[in-house]
Amino acid sequence: MTIAASGPQDVPADYKEHLRQYETSLILQALQKFNGNQTEAANLSGLIRRIREQGTTIVLVEHHMDVVMAVCDTVTVLNYGRKLAQGTPAEIQRSPEVIEAYLGSAHALA
Repeated sequence: MTIAASGPQDVPADYKEHLRQYETSLILQALQKFNGNQTEAANLSGLIRRIREQGTTIVLVEHHMDVVMAVCDTVTVLNYGRKLAQGTPAEIQRSPEVIEAYLGSAHALA
């Protein structure tokens, strides 16, 4: 899924309609196979931030770390379906358990 939006007027119509129709305050978004480049990731991050700034809570299931670290206040890391860590993006980036699970023990010791 690739979304390019430069402002609230560019929020995709299906999101606008969903928000308007149901007065939604929570969006659960699982971005399947997002393989966007840096520009597309920045556009997606901007869109998510704008929706959040309008008072909508977003639960984001995403593996593109640039997007996650740019827009999330709290990050929960799962490993084999179990919660491995939870914290701010900075805390997660420094977590030895997360580093070991996703990059291997050689990186955790560095």
